[in-house]
Amino acid sequence: MSDDRPNSSRRSILVPLAFGAAAVGVGFALWPFIAALGPPADVRARRVVFDLSDLQGAAPSLISVGRRAVMIFRRTPEELALLKRAAAGAPNWHRSRKLEIAVLDATCTRGDCIVRRFTPSEPELTCPCCGARYDLAGRKQSGPAPADLPVPPHDYIGDSAIEFPEVSLG
Repeated sequence: MSDDRPNSSRRSILVPLAFGAAAVGVGFALWPFIAALGPPADVRARRVVFDLSDLQGAAPSLISVGRRAVMIFRRTPEELALLKRAAAGAPNWHRSRKLEIAVLDATCTRGDCIVRRFTPSEPELTCPCCGARYDLAGRKQSGPAPADLPVPPHDYIGDSAIEFPEVSLG
């Protein structure tokens, strides 16, 4: 007579293997949908990250974000006190997310010149082309410039870096 009972040792191996293969197949089938939830590769490639350890004292750092020049520099407590007095009553008198760090578009609002901080002791930014002067928060003080320096969109990554997301190349 033959034994009609299935071999239980073979089944104990085949069932987990079948479920494992099914799980791998479901993972491969869902992967395109999961990958589509994140930003596209061309957007990830356009992000710019600036390491704050690159700032040396009050000297500004110029970086290229897309086709714009961005100026990043530290402000001393004395400079912050001067800014607060000059913009009395303004809700965002420092025009930044962190008091001591200024992040500004470095292009003068009148033309295509890059504003400069000629000496760290100078409490202003100056356009060498038209002579426009801005305070250390990027507000227009004097000269032919029509507006304040814009603050580019940015996010802090902890206390160590600044990210400029989705740079427009246009």
